Amino acid sequence: MLNAYALLWQKQAQHPDWEVPGLGLYLKQGQYLAGEVIQLDFQLELLGLRVGQEAESLHLTIVPFKEIAAFTLLHLEKCPEFVAELSAF
Repeated sequence: MLNAYALLWQKQAQHPDWEVPGLGLYLKQGQYLAGEVIQLDFQLELLGLRVGQEAESLHLTIVPFKEIAAFTLLHLEKCPEFVAELSAF
């Protein structure tokens, strides 16, 4: 499912009216991070997550894909177009 999210996250550039849900990440070390995905790098298998409540937050956390144990999508009620596309996967 994370792959489907990533594909749709990349597709958002073609749909500027889309809101994209944030991610809550459960890491293998037991930590939990929540925020907005800023970058996905498939070659390096890294995810960049802006952590914090403010849109101007500069707290960027880089997470290797292999460290993600589970994830949740956040604020789905704000993202009906994205959710509709995601449910097609």
